[in-house]
Amino acid sequence: MIDDNELLKRYVEEGAEAAFADVVRRNIDLVYATALRVVGDSHRAQDVVQSVFIDVARKARYLRRHPAFVS
Repeated sequence: MIDDNELLKRYVEEGAEAAFADVVRRNIDLVYATALRVVGDSHRAQDVVQSVFIDVARKARYLRRHPAFVS
């Protein structure tokens, strides 16, 4: 299985939207559960998830080099 950093690399270098979608699919449950625990409301947690992945897309160039992307 290709790791998240490699998928982000493909997204940045090749514009591979499918690679970014894989990153989202792999991590969305963890991000949502964390957001829900912090904000305590499902609608607000969904907004947080959306914001997180927008930020990931914007900062993918830098995040792809991070040794522990999920953190």
